[in-house]
Amino acid sequence: MELFSLFGEYFRHQPVEKLTALLNHFLPEVTSNNQQARVGNALALGSMPRFLLTVSWPKVIQQLCTCALITDKTLQWAESRKNALTALSLVCTTVGIAPSSPGGVDQVTLAGIFRTFIDGFEDYTVDSRGDIEAIVRESAIDPTIPHIEQLEELRSIIPPPPLGISTEKECFDLWMKVMRLDTYRKVVITGLVSSIGSLTESLVKSSSASSKLTIERF
Repeated sequence: MELFSLFGEYFRHQPVEKLTALLNHFLPEVTSNNQQARVGNALALGSMPRFLLTVSWPKVIQQLCTCALITDKTLQWAESRKNALTALSLVCTTVGIAPSSPGGVDQVTLAGIFRTFIDGFEDYTVDSRGDIEAIVRESAIDPTIPHIEQLEELRSIIPPPPLGISTEKECFDLWMKVMRLDTYRKVVITGLVSSIGSLTESLVKSSSASSKLTIERF
């Protein structure tokens, strides 16, 4: 919020050339070879006001989508992917969605953003620490972008953040309800299968119990 206020106060009346130069300072850092550079600059882009983002919002979205991708080199960089998804949601909310918001994000670009969120939702990367992608999936759960399929049904199941989930059982009880929705059934099942094969004993037990109970109900 402080960064947002700074941009609004000092750059609103600057010429396009200066605004472009400012954006070009942040954009390369979002796909940097340094994770911390990605983490901070992604959030910076998400905090920018509309007059600055509209100078080149397609490039901003492209860079954030790239930051959210998993590659061999960035496999362990869960925090940067989390911040990229958070920033994408903020940028779309600030710029708006065309045609309801003139000059806003077009439908083709929006489809690519949805694909990025879905990829984040399906990410179950684990290492010796366990399920490091949980924070990425949480960011993919709560975007404020409009036109989400079965949005009202999701809102009736998933409470607004903070979710207040403290145990694996509470988490899986929630996802069992989401699995009833046709749009999300496949990705929830994918997550369950991954969790059942997890390195964490409590996660395995909770996911297995929830899966068994759900199967019995069907």
